[in-house]
Amino acid sequence: MAAVRRLACPTSSTVELLRYTESARGAVYRFGYNYQKIGIILSNFVPADHRQQGIFVEGPNERLLTLSGVIDRLNARHGRDRVRLASQSFTPDWGHRSC
Repeated sequence: MAAVRRLACPTSSTVELLRYTESARGAVYRFGYNYQKIGIILSNFVPADHRQQGIFVEGPNERLLTLSGVIDRLNARHGRDRVRLASQSFTPDWGHRSC
């Protein structure tokens, strides 16, 4: 089973990306099944300075982009995943594979 979510406009905001992933997860999750893992595929990347907004779509939330940047810099300085959002798991019971 799969779910596809298209972003209204490109973003690098962790908060916004998590909203979309939670929405997709909720669409495919079925109560009573013993799930092992879930995979997320991201595509159609564009550089931040090449973002093109739609006419009728509000642009990315600059405050969330700033927050994501601060979190990224803290993690770069102090180690991967040292700072997380409250909605993210703090103790994963399985590891992920980096591509």
